[in-house]
Amino acid sequence: MGKWLGALCVMSFLCGCHSTTTSQSGSLVVTTPVLEYFARQLTQGSEQPPVALAFQPQGKCLHEHQVSSQEIRTLCSARLVVAQGAGFEPFLQETMKQCPAVPVVELGNGCADLQVAGKADPHAWFGAAATDCLIHKLSMALQQQDTLRRTSIAANESKLRQQIKQTWDSLRLEYASLQNTPVISFHGAYGYLARELGMHVVASFGEEVEDATPSAQAVAELIAQARAQKVKLLLVGETESPDLAATVARETGVRVVPLLNMLEGLDTTDSFAYSHVLRLDLERITKQ
Repeated sequence: MGKWLGALCVMSFLCGCHSTTTSQSGSLVVTTPVLEYFARQLTQGSEQPPVALAFQPQGKCLHEHQVSSQEIRTLCSARLVVAQGAGFEPFLQETMKQCPAVPVVELGNGCADLQVAGKADPHAWFGAAATDCLIHKLSMALQQQDTLRRTSIAANESKLRQQIKQTWDSLRLEYASLQNTPVISFHGAYGYLARELGMHVVASFGEEVEDATPSAQAVAELIAQARAQKVKLLLVGETESPDLAATVARETGVRVVPLLNMLEGLDTTDSFAYSHVLRLDLERITKQ
């Protein structure tokens, strides 16, 4: 827990984290729908400041997002900005220089533990332990910002962490047949999902690989690898259209499974939204 607390002051241009109360104006601004959902669950049942979503990713990740003037105004009017971190919003530190008085917390640093292309993949909300880490760090940040409601936030944290633990425990039992299934993930997020279910990830790519044009040799090697490893599934983002996955599927007959990534279609007012998206994805994976 000590290292998580120490990670709360994450932006080098900030003077530090300061405890405040709800007398401070401004919203709690988050960068993704997933964080919006977690924040709403942690602050429910008390007169917390409103939770606002800084960006509208529309199913896309924020790696190449172009920040608008309206989004900058939203960020600068916040009492606290909560980001995924771990490289998910590479533009954020530079953007926040326009409003240096607003504290920023990046949750993913230290929670995102799955390596893709030699870097920690930031899509940590698809992993059980990583999600638990994100929720705890967010709770600590909120308690530090609002000491008057620390008890309420802590109680909501315990409830949410237990709910998500039970979800993962149930899914592992329900989908035990997926263990050791060889798959290729064409989005870093699904490497976490596959690992949780005991699937064998033959290869995993981040978005920087998805968007690149692979060489003919790289495509041939991946096709050969898919055949040799008897890959059953290619996991891709529903709103993504990776050419490499389509080529491998065409040459091998492996089934492509489009999955939700929780950056779109997540009902952040639904207390069980996280669990519902996971179940929808697993239904797609097991659909014949």
